[in-house]
Amino acid sequence: TLKTRGVTMIGGVSYDKVDKDGLHITVKGKPQVLQVDTVVVCAGQEPHKPLVAEIEAAAAKAGTKAPAVHVIGGAHVASELDAKRAIDQATRLALVLETATPPVEYVPPTPAMHIKVMNLMRGK
Repeated sequence: TLKTRGVTMIGGVSYDKVDKDGLHITVKGKPQVLQVDTVVVCAGQEPHKPLVAEIEAAAAKAGTKAPAVHVIGGAHVASELDAKRAIDQATRLALVLETATPPVEYVPPTPAMHIKVMNLMRGK
């Protein structure tokens, strides 16, 4: 485990800066400087969809229908860091983009989809 390897985990930290003195942080309102040679930040994720609202608002203001917007990967659902899901969603969307209607939801891949994707990757 990380703990047995001497890794210290600190929660509720505000990261201020990194400079020649080390990593400057604030923990519970108290500034600290950690002399470090490696920094690993494990931060939560949040879905990020502000562009969708901007596009819809611009279309409404112009009196037109908003273009199709497809939000995928961590921008759509950021509950976990799942590159496989994001790649799968991007591949599926690319395959059906001409006829897709938002939202494109994640659906577990079928064997036929795997074959189609593999054929596309091989240039067939």
